[in-house]
Amino acid sequence: MRKSQAMKAALPALLALTLAFTAFTSTCYGEDPMPSVYSKKVSGFKTVVFYYGWLDTSNLEDLCFDVLVFSGATGSAKQHMIPVLNNLRSKNPRLEVYAYLHDGDSPVGMRSSFNDNGSDTDIWVDYVTRVIDELVENYTSGGNRLIDGVFLDECDLGVTDPSDPRLQNFSNGLNQIVDYARSKGLKVFINGVRAYASLGDYYLWESFVAICQDSSYQLDAQFFSTSSTNPYEWTNGIAKYNYLRQNSLLGKTIALSYADEEHVENAKYGYYMARILGLAGWAFSPKLVYAQGGDVIRLDVYEVGVPISSPILNYAGKNATRTFTSGEVVVDLAAPSLKIPFQYVYYEIEGRPPSQSALTSDDVKPGANSNIVSYAYASTPKGLYVYLKATGTSVTCFHIYINYDGDNSTGYGPSWLEDFGAEYMVEAMSDGSFAGLYKYTGSGVDWSWALLSSNISFNLTSTGSTYELELIIPASVQGNDIYEEKSSKLNIAVNVNWNDDFYLRHNKLIEPKPTAPTIYDEEDLFANYIARVTEMLVEKSYAAAFTDAPSTIASGLANYTICVPYPSISKVTKFGSALQKMDTPTFSGEGYYVEPHDNFSKVTVVVKHSSPVTIMVYKGPSTVGFGGVFEPISLAHQITMSALIFMLMPLSIALIRRLLKSPPPLQRRS
Repeated sequence: MRKSQAMKAALPALLALTLAFTAFTSTCYGEDPMPSVYSKKVSGFKTVVFYYGWLDTSNLEDLCFDVLVFSGATGSAKQHMIPVLNNLRSKNPRLEVYAYLHDGDSPVGMRSSFNDNGSDTDIWVDYVTRVIDELVENYTSGGNRLIDGVFLDECDLGVTDPSDPRLQNFSNGLNQIVDYARSKGLKVFINGVRAYASLGDYYLWESFVAICQDSSYQLDAQFFSTSSTNPYEWTNGIAKYNYLRQNSLLGKTIALSYADEEHVENAKYGYYMARILGLAGWAFSPKLVYAQGGDVIRLDVYEVGVPISSPILNYAGKNATRTFTSGEVVVDLAAPSLKIPFQYVYYEIEGRPPSQSALTSDDVKPGANSNIVSYAYASTPKGLYVYLKATGTSVTCFHIYINYDGDNSTGYGPSWLEDFGAEYMVEAMSDGSFAGLYKYTGSGVDWSWALLSSNISFNLTSTGSTYELELIIPASVQGNDIYEEKSSKLNIAVNVNWNDDFYLRHNKLIEPKPTAPTIYDEEDLFANYIARVTEMLVEKSYAAAFTDAPSTIASGLANYTICVPYPSISKVTKFGSALQKMDTPTFSGEGYYVEPHDNFSKVTVVVKHSSPVTIMVYKGPSTVGFGGVFEPISLAHQITMSALIFMLMPLSIALIRRLLKSPPPLQRRS
C-alpha cells in the first residue's frame, strides 16, 4: 500500500516544488470541473505484452507497455525482430524485454528439450546453456544488449511425486539453467508449475480468469473452486493464488488472460482481478499469442490507483472485491459482472466507439435515400475522433464539413447547407478505399477543394445498407489548424450518387468529451486532455495526492476522487491551506465532500489549477478498534467492542489489582 520510503522522505521537497508553480493560466475547457484519472506511476502495476510472431508485422511501436515477451529467434526470423526492438528500446529505455528461447527459429521449451535429450540432466543443461549463449550473441549489437532476460516455458515435467528421480533431475537442471542465465547478466521469467515460481524474477500465471478451453473463449467458471496443494501439480484459480500469497510471490507474478476480439470483454475480468489479487502485472492475447503476426488488440482498461484494503474473496459467490484510491472494484464471475469506479470515454479506430449521441429532428435535414442513425465525437491526443452510423442505398461517400472559425460567411456555404461555411472537409469513400482531408479553395458556392492529406486514420464497415464510419481528424496539417474546440462546427453528410443527401445541421463542437489513457497509452500525450493524479502516498494518518491538469480549463477547476482508509476525515488541504468542507457532492468552486463507508471514506476534491497541485487528506479522530491502515473498524463493530469492554471492566480492574498485589479498599466501620 505504501510508496517507497524515499518518496515519503521526499514529501517536504515535493511540497516545496509544487508551491513554486502558482501562476494561474486561463484557457478554454468547460465551466464544470475537469474529470481526472490515476497515472500508472501511482501503483507501478506493469502492462505486459506477449507476442510470438514477427515483430515487424505488429503495432507494438504505437503502444505503451512495460514488459515484452517475444520469440527470441536466432535464425532468419531475427531480421523481423531486431529493428523493432531497437525502436522500442529507443522509445522506452525502461522497457523490459524477455526472449522465449529458440534454437534457430524453433522454440525451446524446458520439458520438451529435457525429454528430447533423454532426460539426461548434464546433456540437457549443456544444450540449453548453448542456446542462451547464441541468444545473447544474436541480440547484442555495438555492445548494447537488446534483451533483459529469458523466458523459460514448460517448467512442468508432468510428474507430481517429489521423490521421483526424473522430477528431481529436472528440478536440479532447471536450477542450473537459471543460475547460468543470471551469470550472463540475464533475468529469468518462469512459466510452469508453482514449485518453480520462486526461481524467476517473474512468474507467469497463464490462463488467468479469461481462458480458451476446447477452442472456446470463456471466463474460468472453476476459478474459485480449485483446491490442489501439491506445487508440482498443474492447477489454476484460487489454489494457485493461495500458494503464491503464502510464499510471498504475488509481487513477481504476471497474469496472462486469453481473449480474441470477439470476446475481448472477457479480458477485462482478468485485468481487474489481477489488480484485486495484488499481482505484479497483466497481459492478454488470443490463444496463439499472435504467432501469425498482426496488431495487438487494445483494451479499454484503466489504472485504479493504490489499494487501501485487503482483497475480499467470496468463494461461494464467486466474486472478489478490493478498494483502491479510485474506488471499489468488484469482479463477479457468477453473474458475470464488473463494478469499476469510473466511466471514461474510450475511442479506437476499429474498436468500440464512445457513447453515441441521440438525434432529434432539429439536428438533421432528412434525405431521400439515406439516414444518419447516430454519431459521436471525442477529443483525443491524435485529433478529433468522429463516429457515424448511417443507412442508405447507392451511398457514394461521406462528407464531414468543418467550419473552423464558426463564421458562416466564410468557406464553402451553398444554400442547402443552411448557414454553414466550411473551410475543411473530410471525404471518406463508402467502399472503405480512401479518406482524405481537403481545404476549400473556392469562392463560397463552387465545389473547389485542395487535398491536404490522404493519411487520415479511418475504418469503414458495411452490412447491407448500414454503414459505420470511424475516423480521426487531425488538429493541424501542414501548418493549417483544422478545428478549434468550442468555436468550430461540424456538418456530416451522407452522399448518394455524388449528391449530399442526409446531413446534420451545423453541430458546434461544445466540449468534446475528453478521453482517458488506457494502460496501453502514453500518458504524457493526454496531458492536455484530462487531469491526473501523478503520484499517491497513503499513510496511517494522511494521504498525499500529487496532481496535474491541462491548461485548457476555463474554470481552472479539476475534480479528483480520492478514497482513503480512514473512517473520518479531519481536513483536506491544498498546498497546506485548508479547503472548505461541503455538505453535498455537487458544489461550485474549490472544496471537498466526504462520503463515508464502513471501511473507508470517499473524498471528492475540487481544486483550481494553475500548475501541479498537492492535495493532502488527513485522518479524523481515532475511533475504537484494532484495525490498522487496511482494517478500520465499522460503527457496528465499535458499538459491540464498547459494550464488551464495559461488561468486562469490573473483572479487568480486579485482575489488575491482583497482578499488582494491591490491597483491597478499606472497609468503613459502622
